[in-house]
Amino acid sequence: MNEKRNNPGRLVLPSLVLSRFATMPPTILTGLLLIDIGQTFGLTVGVAGQIRTAAAITGVATALLLGALSVRYKARTLLISGLALLVIFVAGCTFAPSFETLMILFSMTGLAGAVVGPMGFTIVADNFPPEDRANAIGWIIAGMSASNLIGAPIIGYISGFVGWRGAFLFFVLPVSVAGLLFSLKYLPRAPPNPRVAEARVSLMEGFRGVLSNTSAIACLTGTALTLAAYQAMVLYAPSFYRERFLLSTRAASLMVIGSSIFFIAGTRLSSRLITRFGKKPLITFPTLMAGMFIMIYSNLPNLWMSVAARFLGSIFTGVMATAMSALTLEQVPRFRGTVMSLNQAAYNLGGALGAGVGGLVILSSGYGGLGFSHGVMMLAAMALFHFLAVDPSERK
Repeated sequence: MNEKRNNPGRLVLPSLVLSRFATMPPTILTGLLLIDIGQTFGLTVGVAGQIRTAAAITGVATALLLGALSVRYKARTLLISGLALLVIFVAGCTFAPSFETLMILFSMTGLAGAVVGPMGFTIVADNFPPEDRANAIGWIIAGMSASNLIGAPIIGYISGFVGWRGAFLFFVLPVSVAGLLFSLKYLPRAPPNPRVAEARVSLMEGFRGVLSNTSAIACLTGTALTLAAYQAMVLYAPSFYRERFLLSTRAASLMVIGSSIFFIAGTRLSSRLITRFGKKPLITFPTLMAGMFIMIYSNLPNLWMSVAARFLGSIFTGVMATAMSALTLEQVPRFRGTVMSLNQAAYNLGGALGAGVGGLVILSSGYGGLGFSHGVMMLAAMALFHFLAVDPSERK
């Protein structure tokens, strides 16, 4: 299939990067300040961490609904709607009077990520030629990690003066508003898609097309497992370093910054190498290496050895994440919106699995057990991609 696209405007990609960036600060805040949130409501880290589980579950449900809606509504409309809801729910989290209220409001932020992520990738496919998509995807994923690089120190600094609620008010909320405004102004209004008219016959047609494809299912399952492993590390690593090595909140935020730098380096490296080596080689080996480093980082007795393992795990995950998203985007071209919505459902399911199982493992076996269990998840994902996933561009 020879797909042609008009050249997108100069600010389309930056707007997509910012829109995805805007969905990440709530996650960063809860990872970095999980102990503080728990103390506010008299809860342990394992229990407080379940607000992330709730957000992930909401994200799964939203992404599944989006898989049907994406064949009826334009990606730009859905993305902007998600950002508008993000602004509303972040404002609510700032003033939540109880943990139960916070959990409900924070879970709704998962709705925004479930919409913005897949629709952003769909806009890439609709506006960028095939040879430029991996680079665009790499920048969007790098933007997600850059939110850690920028957000972690700012959140850590603000929280030192006005607590986690102030970090919501003075950083998370303004970033959400900025993402909404840029998307409204710069994202292109797509022309009518001829595939939409066909899809009006049945909202379920997209699901049937994707779920009957073995390679697509392997990509979605692999995504869930890799995200379970990596997101658990993102969520619980700051608390691990604060409790095991008695680091301050600001010192733990530096670990988040370092991990983000290595992850971004991995995404940029991957986007450059995909055209040369293909997508699958840049998934299988990096996933193996990421799994090994996730497995050992929380079992090393020395702080700097642990940090080095975490950083290496981050760079391999960055390489894998870009190639994985690029491979998934090409699985069923007729129903890209549905593919990427289901991919977001897998992403959030992985987040729920990583946070939920991770909290239970910490309660029963400590942080060492967490590294082992989630490293195994990453290795299982590697096997799925290696044996079952197919790169459509290599079929010809």
